[in-house]
Amino acid sequence: MRVFNVSLHKSATMSMWQAFSSLGFSSIHFPHRFFDAYRKGELDQCAELREDNKAYSDLPITFMYRKLFRLFPDARFILVVRPFEQWIESLRTHLDRIAYDNRDTELHAHFYGYPITSRDFDEQVCWNTYRRHHEDVQAFFSKRGNFLSLKLADLTWEPLCSFLNRPVPDEPFPRINVSAV
Repeated sequence: MRVFNVSLHKSATMSMWQAFSSLGFSSIHFPHRFFDAYRKGELDQCAELREDNKAYSDLPITFMYRKLFRLFPDARFILVVRPFEQWIESLRTHLDRIAYDNRDTELHAHFYGYPITSRDFDEQVCWNTYRRHHEDVQAFFSKRGNFLSLKLADLTWEPLCSFLNRPVPDEPFPRINVSAV
């Protein structure tokens, strides 16, 4: 089984990465190497995506869900929705502390429409991206049984394990990079 976490970055993607690992998946976080293949229309040639028992989280998976669904219609897709106020503050904090490189700039430009950084942060663009992404993902998967949408507050082992047909681990659900916002 393949699992794609199509949640926005700063929406428990690291926690999900660890949860997938705990459930026995080979879990990959921030697989930026897929972005070039996606832009070239060669995503189907990524051998790593064809391997079974893998789970993927964070950008660029976030915006590749339509193509990934066409390639892997039997895969599982998960969306964790973090409240906008928490998400925007986490994003702002994240952008303040990262060192920008071409990889980040290109991914952000593709997703937000401009190379978002802490120096040119546009909350309205972020709101539009946040709203559009959640609406589009929900609409795309609305009648498909291989999709799970959870509010961040409801992210626990039970719904995740039920959706993935895995036993609930005897450990707390991972909470990585949890902030006050």
